[in-house]
Amino acid sequence: MTVGELISEFELAGIQLWREGRQLRFRAPRGAMTDERLAALRGSKEQLLSELPDRVPSGEAGGAAPGGPGSAWVAEPEARHEPFPLTDIQSAYLLGRDAAFDYGGVSCHIYLEFRRPADLDPDRLQQAWDSLVERHDMLRSVIAQDGTQRIAPALADTRIRVTDLREASAEAVGEATAAVREELSHRVHPAGERPMYELRLTRLADHSLLHLSMDFMTLDWISIQLLLTELDRRYEQPGCPLPPIDATFRDYVAAERRLRDTERYARDRAYWWDRVHELPAAPALPLADGHTPADAPPRFRRLATSLTEDAWKALKARAAAHGITAANAVLAAYAETIGRWSAGERFSLGLTVLNRMPLHPHADRLLGDFTSVSLLAVDQSGRAAFADRARGLGERLFEDLDHRLCGGVEVLRELARRRGREAALMPVVFTGGIGVVGRALGEGAERLRPLYGISQTPQVRIDCQATDQFGGLEVNWDVREGVFPDGLVDEMFAAFAGL
Repeated sequence: MTVGELISEFELAGIQLWREGRQLRFRAPRGAMTDERLAALRGSKEQLLSELPDRVPSGEAGGAAPGGPGSAWVAEPEARHEPFPLTDIQSAYLLGRDAAFDYGGVSCHIYLEFRRPADLDPDRLQQAWDSLVERHDMLRSVIAQDGTQRIAPALADTRIRVTDLREASAEAVGEATAAVREELSHRVHPAGERPMYELRLTRLADHSLLHLSMDFMTLDWISIQLLLTELDRRYEQPGCPLPPIDATFRDYVAAERRLRDTERYARDRAYWWDRVHELPAAPALPLADGHTPADAPPRFRRLATSLTEDAWKALKARAAAHGITAANAVLAAYAETIGRWSAGERFSLGLTVLNRMPLHPHADRLLGDFTSVSLLAVDQSGRAAFADRARGLGERLFEDLDHRLCGGVEVLRELARRRGREAALMPVVFTGGIGVVGRALGEGAERLRPLYGISQTPQVRIDCQATDQFGGLEVNWDVREGVFPDGLVDEMFAAFAGL
């Protein structure tokens, strides 16, 4: 459904505000757009726009211009290297590293391997990388244990470690590459020392391997994709101009915090505070016999499935015929599967929301962690058909994300205060990137398919990640080992893939 004067395109992965000239689009599940809700959204749109910076002149990058009346954005270039607060999600990730918390002892981290040409020039790659470290503040960020972060003016060491195995035997290559994967795949980069990431390059006879270990406190998924796109471009065209970035992540964080002094934030907070008492607990999935949190080592494994581009198009068409977005269809299949094994018919899922707000015209070029979370209540106690349940889930998600200024970390803190820390544990998560990454990167999205990947998140047992940036649908479950009975998650995943 298109409403020319309204803002907000709601996606499964989050709400993103996209300006297309002066046209603003709105899409919702069929039946969600009542006259009352349309009027309420129009009021919400006017309220939010009054609290965000003004529009940019026609033809400039999408977003909002700093310095307008009521603007949340205040540029502070003189304070660029001064400490500033962590975001809510960064703070949660930092605390989650502490093994004292149930299912802690691990960083929120991703490890990826990419195939590159055999003749890739390490020196040229290093020069391209150094130019990006200089360009992007968050590649020089240092996270402190006191809950602050700062941007170093420069780094003493930006080297990409290179291992040359072009003349090595197949056995030696296998052992060496497995050793790098073992070392980096679950890395916990120390806080307070230097940026929490590492790049390595392994040169092989017929190709090269680029290894990336990244803590999500530094960059979120889209930021990683933007970084790799720029790295390829700078390697292919050394010194080529890149779009200017007249903004900093530090100023973005400050602007986002100023929104908490607005009526819109107060409205969103009231919405969630009114719902805290009714939010169901996490899914009650079977656990291994005698299991305690301390028994689960901080090791994760990945299960993966995919749909071809043609099959994905067919699924999108079939979902649309039922008034359901394709992203919501995948989420509904996940909720359905979790519900089949949960002891309770009502439960909450944690949703990772890619919530990069257009607080500045160049916000979409910044690298950083713009992630937030949302809690989605699922109720499978009725006898409705799957399509009807999926539509209902989409309407609930739609309503929740319209109140996103009060983030899920705040809601979890309030839930812990009212019902205890155990009630605030939401270890079953959905991370949706359907339609988001491709739109952010354009044609470059398909070039970033990894050969291998694995992620971890503290206090998470199952994280379902879905993206269509490679043409078809790609879905992974990253699962904490030692939590569930042997074979259970494999059975669940097979049922999900079949559905």
